[in-house]
This record gives sequence, structure tokens and C-alpha cells, in this order.
Amino acid sequence: MGQVKSSAAGSFIVSHSGEIVIIAFTYSNNIGIDVEQIDPFFEHENIVYSFFSKEEIEYYIQREKSLEVFYQLWTAKEAYLKAVGKGLIEEMNTFSVGNNCIIKDREVRKDFYVESIEIGKDYVACLVSQKID
Repeated sequence: MGQVKSSAAGSFIVSHSGEIVIIAFTYSNNIGIDVEQIDPFFEHENIVYSFFSKEEIEYYIQREKSLEVFYQLWTAKEAYLKAVGKGLIEEMNTFSVGNNCIIKDREVRKDFYVESIEIGKDYVACLVSQKID
């Protein structure tokens, strides 16, 4: 799951976690979506220090190493990688997510926007979409 499926009629992408399936559809732009069920027992700190950028790690620490912040950042990062067609191949710590934007090579990617999606107290989801001129 998580790959973009394309046809002449448009593209869609699917993500699932726990009991939630989320689908995004577009006619013209690249999109990525991710959903994660919050697991209060998940040992996430090693992932933070291995896969998050320096700025994301600082934000995570400022937010008292919040599990919700971890999931917000993680779903945004996964959704971005899906939107650019890289899956989890690209080094996740080479870009940052924050303030509804993607930052790569110290530049805000103005061609993408990031939107958190409210879907319930036990889940975090994010949509990343390429902007259309």
C-alpha cells in the first residue's frame, strides 16, 4: 500500500493503519498520504534520532518528546516521500517538515503543501500535495 496508482482519469493513493483506510485522489498533481494508529507503547526514540532532521529533533525535544509530535512528523515525512515517488528510499533526515511545508537543502519547497488530517483521537494522518500553478 501507499503507492500512487495512475490512469487517464487521475491518480489515487491509499494508506492504512489499524482499522483506518485513507484514500486521496487527484486529477493532476502529485500527492502522498499516510495514516498511523498511535501506539502508546511504541519505542520511537531510536527512529527520531535515526530518521529525523536536526530541526525536527529539536522540535520534538521542545515538545517534551511527545508521541503525538513523533507521529505528526513521521506521517508528514512518509506522505512527502510518497508524493515525490521515492517511498522510503530517500534519506528521511535530508529534509524537514514543519509549518505546513517541506524544507530541503535549507529552502522551503514552495511547490508542495502539507496538511494534517483529523481522523480520530487514536490516529494521525497527513496529506502532501504538489501545488498547481
